[in-house]
Amino acid sequence: MRHVCGHILLSLIVVVNIGDVHAQVGERRVIFDTEIHRAIDPTLADLDGDGDLDITFITYDYAKIVWYKNDGFGGFGDYQLIATAPYNTRALAVGDIDSDGDSDIISIAGGLGLCTIRNDGLGGFAAPTTVDWNTNGDVQLLDLDDDGDLDIVVGSLVASGPVWFPNDGDGNFGGSIVISYSSGEALKGADLDGDGDIDLIIARPFGSPGAYFVLNDGTGLFGPIVELDLSLGGGRYVEAADVDGDGDLDVIVAGWDEDKLILYRNGGQADFGTREVLHVGGGARCIRSADLDGNGSMDLVVSFSNDGSLRSFLNDGLGSFQSSLIDPFAFIAYGIDVGDIDQNGTLDLLSIPWSNRIAWYAGYDDGSFSVPHELNETATGAEDIQTADLDLDGDQDVFAATPVDGRLCWYRNDGTGSFSDQIAVEVHEFGLCTARAADLNGDGLPISLRGLTDRIGSSPTSTWASVNSGLRKCLLKPLTACGMSAWQTSPEMPSRTLRSLHGRAL
Repeated sequence: MRHVCGHILLSLIVVVNIGDVHAQVGERRVIFDTEIHRAIDPTLADLDGDGDLDITFITYDYAKIVWYKNDGFGGFGDYQLIATAPYNTRALAVGDIDSDGDSDIISIAGGLGLCTIRNDGLGGFAAPTTVDWNTNGDVQLLDLDDDGDLDIVVGSLVASGPVWFPNDGDGNFGGSIVISYSSGEALKGADLDGDGDIDLIIARPFGSPGAYFVLNDGTGLFGPIVELDLSLGGGRYVEAADVDGDGDLDVIVAGWDEDKLILYRNGGQADFGTREVLHVGGGARCIRSADLDGNGSMDLVVSFSNDGSLRSFLNDGLGSFQSSLIDPFAFIAYGIDVGDIDQNGTLDLLSIPWSNRIAWYAGYDDGSFSVPHELNETATGAEDIQTADLDLDGDQDVFAATPVDGRLCWYRNDGTGSFSDQIAVEVHEFGLCTARAADLNGDGLPISLRGLTDRIGSSPTSTWASVNSGLRKCLLKPLTACGMSAWQTSPEMPSRTLRSLHGRAL
């Protein structure tokens, strides 16, 4: 046994190749296979009527609509196919279109057009039924005519503009009704003027202004276009939420041309004030609003396509936001959703990037999130694993480092030698060769209350450490050489500074 910083390593260190990793942990079930690529519109909904949130989304390249059953604790099985289109799927929405109490599917897919897919209440889905062949934008389910059922609303990239399709109450839809004769792809339904019906805020990705809204008269007839901001370039995404607690819905826009996240406060009658810039740079892509920290105010989660990060913006209740990094390596999340995936009373985050890396992040009651629970990644080319009781249940779990994809991951032992699917600890930008688990901060525990070990590892060019604060993820950036006596901490995440390794081999 060797010592690191005066603390004995927790278990025997084993070096294996990738074949041995599978022998050590058993055959891993890959929940999301390689066909789940370029996923769009991830949505959390109870598809099988068992009271928890399942996952559904579409895959652009493989033209599939799929869902994953939640076991009630945030564990997911193999994907279940809802439908396959002849070619690219483009958009998805979930809601009860036929008033039978379950969640049905609406999608736009190549060769199927705008289609409805009815749910039998147990997660069994009927064949798609085409509603229209001429739609190509974002799709939403909203009650635009105030008759108690969900109508279909579709954005448009062309000048003909967004349209909606009235529902007869049984999931049968009438012909298209024009909302506006101005293009606009991303949509958000919200009562902007406080009259009790659903108005629409629409993002225009190309051209200027980049966002506008139209007011509903309560029957699904919309007034003229009102530009939100004449100086705003292309708009990529829109969200509506009462961020300042005054009882009306404010608007948040991801500006494309300006590369800014912008807030417009509502005076109560759809009279919006001047812009307030919440964030500059990064390429804000998708926005979700929710009360992440339980203080009664609406916070934001935003994915960024330029730097590939996920960020939260916690609200002080008056519309002032504090930005925090959730994941610097979210790999361009083109779709996010928020909900209580593991049913513990806090809101979790689902992220689906423009790739086959799909993950969810457990939410904490202070509005922070765990490292990603990877649902589809394997331990590619693992070169170093060790066993340690990482969850303090009395058995030995497996902890691995992979040099190919820079991944630290672990597999939970159920006590009988059967192991869970992979749980990612961190995704590291340099590629990892070794990993060690040890009590580096002297708290007497190999694991904190939040389920993260203290860690030491090395890449081909550096040695690094990650020390658990006991509160949330701690990330220590790697130094360029192993012999440095101080370790640089990430300013975006609370952590302790580890000192005086004196270049000792790990």
